[in-house]
Amino acid sequence: MKYNFQNLSQQYKFVTWNFGDGTPNASAPSHIYASAGNDTVKLFAFDACGNVDSISKTISVTAPSSIGKTQEIESVRVFPNPSKNGLITIMVNSQKVGSKFSIVNILGAEILRGNCAREETQFDISTLPSGLYFLQLNGKIFKVDLQK
Repeated sequence: MKYNFQNLSQQYKFVTWNFGDGTPNASAPSHIYASAGNDTVKLFAFDACGNVDSISKTISVTAPSSIGKTQEIESVRVFPNPSKNGLITIMVNSQKVGSKFSIVNILGAEILRGNCAREETQFDISTLPSGLYFLQLNGKIFKVDLQK
């Protein structure tokens, strides 16, 4: 679940963000949350003299709906989830064949990019370390859990 934030600070030298979910501080104003819940986002703005000002806001993170071990939104299915062997299948309806997808890690870095060449496309993420990843497809985000 990706959220974008805006820095309205003026006359600052640099800023850091704390997204309230235990991930390291970041300088980018967008963040992908791994789970639903309430999180307090903090922005710290530093001026040239080292003075700091901050602001906090609590947000409510909502999770996409899931059905068992398959997540389904707008005729897209991702399975098995969690994946224990590193193979993931994306199933799309015929209208979504050719859609581009990307897999990002918990920090938002893109790990893999591809196309749904057929209605059922399988890809291998077994070289990735165990953990939580996100599949982005047609503007939707799916949580993918890789367990080894």
